Amino acid sequence: MNYISLNAKYYKTSDYAHIYDHDMRHSNVTYKLENTQYKNFEFEFAKFEDLHTTKAQIMQRKGTNLRSNENSVVEFVCALSLEQTKKVLSQKNGYEKLNSALKSTMQKISEKYGFTSLFYAFHGDEGYKKNDKNVHNFHAHLTFYNYDFEKEKSVLKGIKKDEWGKMQDLAAKTFQECGLDFIRGEKKETKEKDHLERKLYIGAKKEAIQDINKYLDTSVKNIIDNSTQKGMFSDKLDTNLLKQNIKKEVFKALKFDLLTQEQKDKIKKFDEQKLQIDMLKKENLELQEIKKISVELINKFENNNVNEENENLKKDLQRAEKANDVLQEKIHQLKQEITNLDKKISEKNTIIATFNNQFTSQKTKNIDR
Repeated sequence: MNYISLNAKYYKTSDYAHIYDHDMRHSNVTYKLENTQYKNFEFEFAKFEDLHTTKAQIMQRKGTNLRSNENSVVEFVCALSLEQTKKVLSQKNGYEKLNSALKSTMQKISEKYGFTSLFYAFHGDEGYKKNDKNVHNFHAHLTFYNYDFEKEKSVLKGIKKDEWGKMQDLAAKTFQECGLDFIRGEKKETKEKDHLERKLYIGAKKEAIQDINKYLDTSVKNIIDNSTQKGMFSDKLDTNLLKQNIKKEVFKALKFDLLTQEQKDKIKKFDEQKLQIDMLKKENLELQEIKKISVELINKFENNNVNEENENLKKDLQRAEKANDVLQEKIHQLKQEITNLDKKISEKNTIIATFNNQFTSQKTKNIDR
């Protein structure tokens, strides 16, 4: 077998530290193989924090803010077949070839779709024991930042469903160009689904149900055995309950695959409408909260403003009363001065009248003579 496959998952900003620590082996991984001859290697294109800061600046320039719940990280788990990977790594320059192929794959995905490369990490130390022998689970984590800095927009929203399959084709082609004989893998589970679908359509229900249960049991086992997180499972975890939950999810996916395209479209439309309704409800709650805060701020402002104005008016009134007292005193003084002036004028007029009388009398006497 010489397959290569990519499986994409999206993560929030808050998940990145855990992803980075796990992939770079900074955190404790309990399911690593002991005494394995194969090495891990990694390459980092850019720091997540730097990209996140740059995006925040771009969003701020556009008048918006980063959303804490957005999918900012896209990670591809690149699964590599056991036999072919062993063959490559046994070569003198095998690690260099694999390293080059992983780097080229990320660069081409970035160039074609707009994701910004963060890092890749190859894990050669994971797997399980079988008859005291190591069975390796060779894979690599290809991690991208979900933002196209050239176009200044998120990438995931524009990726169509069929593009994910094309990315696997691109990975296989890139590996071949780098001198590695890997081909795009087709999962066994996919073939089993097709087989079950045919049985259901031809009406062999009893046989199909038996195959479905067998398929579900196999899927559950594969999920648990191959999960990169299985080392984090608690010893106290109810394995049966875990299997039941996984079974439900797998069966849900299987039932969806067996629907007609018309039924799938209706479900998709319903999910989209439900998502829109949920978003509108969330936005409505946010608007209600903003309204509540706004009303509180307005009331607080108005109350503070009125109180402040009242205090200012009181002070102005006190100052006006004092000024009025001063003015009244001034007016009183002016009135007194006017009275004194009137008295003096009256006295002057009397003196002038006396002088006039005397002058007139003297003039008459002179004429008689």
